[in-house]
Amino acid sequence: MVLTTIYLTRHGFRVNWTLNPATGEYFTNVPSPTKIPSDPPLASYGVEQAKQLAEKVVTLDPPVGAIYSSPFYRCLETLKPTVARLGEAVPLRGDNGLG
Repeated sequence: MVLTTIYLTRHGFRVNWTLNPATGEYFTNVPSPTKIPSDPPLASYGVEQAKQLAEKVVTLDPPVGAIYSSPFYRCLETLKPTVARLGEAVPLRGDNGLG
C-alpha cells in the first residue's frame, strides 16, 4: 500500500494556562486531569469542535487508516469522538514527538 493522503488537525480550543516568568511555573484555574498545569483539558467550545471534527472525519475519502497523536490530554480529548465513530478498526497511536 502506498501512502497517498495525510490529514492533519490541531486540538480543540483548550482551557488557558499562564506561565510565571519569575519561577517558570505554569498555573491554571481549571485543574488538569493529568495534574500537569501545562496539559489543560478542552474548554466547552473545544469539546464541541471535537464533535464537529468527528462528523467530518467519517466522511473523508480516502478514509482514515490510522491516527497518530501527541499524548497531551487535550489532543486525546479532541480525538475521543472521532475514535468512537471510527471504531477499533482504525488504530490510535500516541507519539511523544508530536507534542
